[in-house]
Amino acid sequence: MSKTREIISQVGTYSSAIVITQGIGVLAALVSRFFLGPAQTGIWSFAQIILTYSDYVTLGVTYAIIREIPFRRSKGEFEKSEDIKNNIFIFSFLMTLALGAGIAIAAFLYRAR
Repeated sequence: MSKTREIISQVGTYSSAIVITQGIGVLAALVSRFFLGPAQTGIWSFAQIILTYSDYVTLGVTYAIIREIPFRRSKGEFEKSEDIKNNIFIFSFLMTLALGAGIAIAAFLYRAR
């Protein structure tokens, strides 16, 4: 198979996977609205917003692993790749812990509502 056909095949596979994922997302939203009442739907939407924005707490550092570690390993810098992995893990853990603590404090302060 030529390189062009292989690329077109991969693009088609990736595009169809995105369309199927979006379709499942729409179907899940419709089904959840059907089973939940108005108040529960609002709570569910609020929880989805928190989960969506909590992905930004790591400031995109976790996406650097995909590029940096293979790059460093290909150059033979195995110790540097381990340092990057450990630093990103610690940073992600601490930022997620801070977010969790913030959510717990907010839940405690606004528990009456």
